[in-house]
Amino acid sequence: MKNTRNRYYGDVDSDTLSILAHVLDKPLGYFFSWYLYKEIKQESLTPLENELLLHFKDISDDTLRKLVIDQVKVVGGFDLKELVENSVGDIAFMIQKEKALL
Repeated sequence: MKNTRNRYYGDVDSDTLSILAHVLDKPLGYFFSWYLYKEIKQESLTPLENELLLHFKDISDDTLRKLVIDQVKVVGGFDLKELVENSVGDIAFMIQKEKALL
């Protein structure tokens, strides 16, 4: 019986929360405590960040919006310096191999 009680009186699943946000025309963060939700003020955005948001608003399909968010998260976690540092040996090997062929 505990699962039934939680299902109806406790935790709300992400689908229900998404539907509520859409119907009430509120951002998802509206349903979270202030310390769990990071809100960025418009005036603190750089021109590039603002441009990203403007283009994002042109995406009408929620599935595509979620895909874009996932891609931005991946790119945001990308460390170019780490990639270069980890690839130096491979690049040097390819250069030596190419020089040997010439």
